[in-house]
Amino acid sequence: MREKGPRNRAQLHIDDLALLNAGEMQTRNLMDGLAVDFSLLLQAIGLESSKLNMEMGFVNRLEQCGKILFDAGDKAVDEAAKHKSDTVRGWASYAIMHRPYSLEQAINELESLADDPHFGVREWAWIALRPRIVEEPEKAIKCFEVWVHDPRENIRRFASEATRPRGVCCKHIAILNEKPEIGLPILEPLAADPAKYVQLSVANWLNDASKKNPHFVHETTERWSQKHDSPHTGKIVKRALRSIKT
Repeated sequence: MREKGPRNRAQLHIDDLALLNAGEMQTRNLMDGLAVDFSLLLQAIGLESSKLNMEMGFVNRLEQCGKILFDAGDKAVDEAAKHKSDTVRGWASYAIMHRPYSLEQAINELESLADDPHFGVREWAWIALRPRIVEEPEKAIKCFEVWVHDPRENIRRFASEATRPRGVCCKHIAILNEKPEIGLPILEPLAADPAKYVQLSVANWLNDASKKNPHFVHETTERWSQKHDSPHTGKIVKRALRSIKT
């Protein structure tokens, strides 16, 4: 296995692709992830692949694999959540969403995947949860109020990223587009967060909000700049204001 991931499909070595499809290797970047043959990987972990529609988009195929995994039973889901393959762990996020959990239970169940060492798993975890957040945004924010004080930066970032008004590859949260102040219990504790990973997410949250509520973002960033004498806040503020025309 080569240490660096490929920049395009042509650079992906055939041996590395075989390892990815066998679940014996983690993806190194997005190009690796897009190259994985989900059908072969399902077979490698002993699951039926005939129901998988390979013509669907990447996120839809993740959802499909999550449902196939869920149908295989709780033991299969629990084992997948600890699998060597980050792709399989990502499927586990979607499988967990099929369990009859309350929103709070679903969030708690995803905690280990939200703090996964692999960047991809952390992304799939919040994207899998996102539809539930869209349904109950204020309840989700209440649940995440504890997470933003967690010593683990991945957990703090998850709370911010999962509740972004617009986000990436996901549905918008209508009430946060209209009333972004509802998200302040998530944002305020992170206003001077020392972790770059968290800073970027908070800034992107505010940038999302600026598309419909630039006044809210101006007011919030001005208040933070006065309250927090911190270079961390300065970085958040600069990035948060990047889309607002002056």
